[in-house]
This record gives sequence, C-alpha cells and structure tokens, in this order.
Amino acid sequence: MRKTSGVSLFLMELIIMLCVFVTAAAIDTLMLVKASNMSVQSSDLDRAVECAVSAADSYKKTGGGQDIGMTGASGSWSISYGRDWQPVSGGGTYVMTMDTGSGGAEINVSKQGKSIYSLSVREAQYEK
Repeated sequence: MRKTSGVSLFLMELIIMLCVFVTAAAIDTLMLVKASNMSVQSSDLDRAVECAVSAADSYKKTGGGQDIGMTGASGSWSISYGRDWQPVSGGGTYVMTMDTGSGGAEINVSKQGKSIYSLSVREAQYEK
C-alpha cells in the first residue's frame, strides 16, 4: 500500500481557495464599476434638473431662453454644455432644448443624443 502525502491535499485546497478569491474579486470589481456608473448618472440627472428648472424660470420670465444663454428664435431654443456642465459654443456633451408654443414649453436635456430629463411648462391661465 502506498502512503499518500499531505502535500497534494494542501495544493488542492490552495487552488480551491485561490479560485474563490478570484471569483470574489471579479464580483467586487463589477459592483464597483456599476456603483461608479450609477454615481455619474445621478450626478448628470441632478445637473440636468437644475438646468431645466432654470430654463423653465427663464421661459416664465421672458417667454424664451435668452436669460440663461440659450440661442434660437421662433419657438426653438438650445444651449450646449461641455463635460463640466459649462456652456460651450457648438456641439457639447450635453444639449438642452426648449420648444415653445401653444401656451407652454417642452424642455429636454440630453447627453450625446440620449434624453436625461424632460420638463413641461405651461403658462398660468387666470380667470377674470
């Protein structure tokens, strides 16, 4: 009868534990990447809401977007923002558009063509 050494059992256990740790590290890395993406999306949404509310206030005050630096006329206004949410001329990472007409405005903030936030504004109708 052949005597087995404890070395092979030790190596087997070591390989199994290494596989467990590699799997745990992969799962943790995926979770960190997902958390980072969620943080960026949340930050974009917060800033988009802030910009859309500013555009709505501008519309209520002037009927357009000139107060916040939007360009355009005859019912269609737009402004582009860079990655740091500072206004830029030409195409930027973020674009806010405001379409006015029929007693209200539709404001849309998008990132590279994908809508982040939309807001509808209506003029107040007072009874006389």
